[in-house]
Amino acid sequence: MNMTHLFTTNASVDAHNNALYTLSKANKAQIKAVDIIVGYISDTLKNQMKNKIPDDPTKTMGLYLLVSMAIAVKYDLTTNIDVTDGLTNGAECVIENIDYRVENSTRPSIIWVSFPHPDIGRNLLRENAHLYKATIDRNWTPVLEVTRQFRVNKKSQLQILRRQFPRRPAADKTIHHCQGDTLNKAVVDFPASTREHMHHVGLSHV
Repeated sequence: MNMTHLFTTNASVDAHNNALYTLSKANKAQIKAVDIIVGYISDTLKNQMKNKIPDDPTKTMGLYLLVSMAIAVKYDLTTNIDVTDGLTNGAECVIENIDYRVENSTRPSIIWVSFPHPDIGRNLLRENAHLYKATIDRNWTPVLEVTRQFRVNKKSQLQILRRQFPRRPAADKTIHHCQGDTLNKAVVDFPASTREHMHHVGLSHV
């Protein structure tokens, strides 16, 4: 569950992420983004615009439409929260607790995480000291939802406000996506065909 798996295709990554989420017996949640159309248009047109939002986080300011989260699984931040605090796009963490503060709500209020380096998120931890309670470890960092604004496409002038937790699964990555990473251990899935550059890149991360 907590070891990085490297694959050659995005389809393999998605399949393994889905399998991890399904197999996890710990607390888990599927969180859908909240999208708001900025502008005075009819509700019908707003719904049409929402259906045109691309399912590509690179076009939605790093925020996914749906994020599946499970405790004890590794995740990456998908946007810069505070660069000076180490909370940057790609920062890896482990989910420790899915916190529902609103009674009877199906949407988490806070995702508590632990970072591999104790200095990451220290400012955020201090600023949100009031959020801690007896069941929350003082070394965990609270990550809240963020809001980002973007356009559906270059031709449209309408803006979309998306609210979502800036998270993506990090237990699985493509070999190319993890270039620059250094891992103590990893499971690497190589293609059946011989592609020497892929083998070299995959093994050189460890």
